[in-house]
Amino acid sequence: MHGHRPRAGRIGPRHAPHAARRRGAAGPGAASPPEHAALRLLGAAKGQVLRYIMAEALLVVAVGAVLAAVATGLGLLGLYAALAQLSGPVAIDVPWQPVTGVIGLCGVLAVLTAVLPASRTKTVAIPRA
Repeated sequence: MHGHRPRAGRIGPRHAPHAARRRGAAGPGAASPPEHAALRLLGAAKGQVLRYIMAEALLVVAVGAVLAAVATGLGLLGLYAALAQLSGPVAIDVPWQPVTGVIGLCGVLAVLTAVLPASRTKTVAIPRA
């Protein structure tokens, strides 16, 4: 006798939560990631977890801005050296207003894309070992 096999594309009730987690289902009512769930289980309020997520997003933007500044500085240093050989010392003017505007916009977008989905989670997933 053959064992019972579910039809392709259908998930039995026992396997539905695991399959949703594998598919990366994240929508209203979805469980939060394990590290956020651990913070909630340790007693952190939802607002504290959201502030943590916001700080994490801003840290990513800050690291990206520093790395971009280093790469740009190296590029400008090479440009300055090449121009100095061709025509003597030249002034390099960096448009700081657009640079800070782009960094600020990246910060706002990072916070929105990190905090909005996290604020819609309704359940706390218990991390499994």
